[in-house]
Amino acid sequence: MAGDLEIKDSRPLEQKGQSQDFEKAKRKVDKLLKFFAQVEVIDSKTNECVYFQTRNNPPISLLANLLESESERELPQRIYTTGYTDRDIALLPTLLISLDAILIDIRLIPTSKQLQWQKDYLRLLLKDKYLHVSHLGNRSSKESGKQSIQNINLGIKIITELKTNLLIMCECQRIEACHRQEISRRLSEKGIETKELTEWSHRA
Repeated sequence: MAGDLEIKDSRPLEQKGQSQDFEKAKRKVDKLLKFFAQVEVIDSKTNECVYFQTRNNPPISLLANLLESESERELPQRIYTTGYTDRDIALLPTLLISLDAILIDIRLIPTSKQLQWQKDYLRLLLKDKYLHVSHLGNRSSKESGKQSIQNINLGIKIITELKTNLLIMCECQRIEACHRQEISRRLSEKGIETKELTEWSHRA
């Protein structure tokens, strides 16, 4: 169960005659609190936090995305997939900017022998453009050729409600050998197409 909600200050929105937008944002936050440890709503004009809830885990800042009504978003959500093996992490921030996307880490346990691919490093590098979704992790990743996704239905629900472009990333270099292929297939069944990125050096 989510903890208590704390509204830090709703005045910045209400003073601008945007109380209706604030209530829309509040309803969206209430839904997202089922899945995330911390949610912030930030007024894009004043850069002030107007709605805030946290627990003990790392934050996700949804910024002005939550303040947009669905009718204001003209472009559909675009979802890309990729693997990081043999990739240069220095290219990742620029890639996310070019895609206007956040990174969705689908490793069950986001650790690595290489420091730059560990969760803490990625969060430090990407800040609010990084999100670990363990529900999309493969419980059988240590068993070659076997896939058992933790909770694929919940994981897909979480990422498709984010209302932003996504880059789904796992360790496997080839999608044919990775459980992200199954995630892509399930998204396709819902009418959401994905695109596999094999190069990070230019916009997809």
